[in-house]
Amino acid sequence: MQLSARAAGATIIDRHWHRFGEGQGCTAILLLAESHMSVHTWPEHDYAAFDIFMCGDVTLSRALSVLRNACGGAKPNILQESVEEPFYAKIMRRGRRSLVRVSPEEISGELYQTTPLLVEKISDAVKLSEISAQSLLAELVKFLVVCSKNQHTFLPSMVVDSAWQQFILFTEIYENFCQQYLSRFIHYQPTIYAERSDFDYQNTLTAYAAYYGSPPAHFWPRNDFSC
Repeated sequence: MQLSARAAGATIIDRHWHRFGEGQGCTAILLLAESHMSVHTWPEHDYAAFDIFMCGDVTLSRALSVLRNACGGAKPNILQESVEEPFYAKIMRRGRRSLVRVSPEEISGELYQTTPLLVEKISDAVKLSEISAQSLLAELVKFLVVCSKNQHTFLPSMVVDSAWQQFILFTEIYENFCQQYLSRFIHYQPTIYAERSDFDYQNTLTAYAAYYGSPPAHFWPRNDFSC
């Protein structure tokens, strides 16, 4: 747990733990400058429950990565209620929501776990495998994050636009997604191919690169106006 806190960039102020007897687990707590972390273990059930509370300039995903590796490298199912998986995480935030601490790939994975029909619809719409459709969904999440953090007009690639069209059909899930992870609701505005602006699209690629690095060309072609 101390490694997890340090990996996130948190500062440990104090620590305390209590063992309940041989084979009966323990409770431990870390007091952090950013808040605190705690763990309660049930060795008889091969189970440990961590609570992580952090504010300020920390990276929660790094803390989760350390804990995941300690659990044998199992990939977390973010926001999954089931505890059948070797490792799962439920992330809750106070006030306005942000994707800063949860990667788009994790969000895409969560949507795939909770709403597999969404990925199936995207797969059918753009003629991709479900694995590729899940990657495309992560690209859509990145685009929506960029939109939420700027007031400029951004234009998705044609394939990302097709994924967005499928996402908004799941109206309640899309609304919850915006509330949970973005700073505002992002409305979808249909565009006519002939009226698509190369200037807006190039601005989109530039903004994307500022947040996530060079966009993958198979989802974000440099010239998306040749079809």
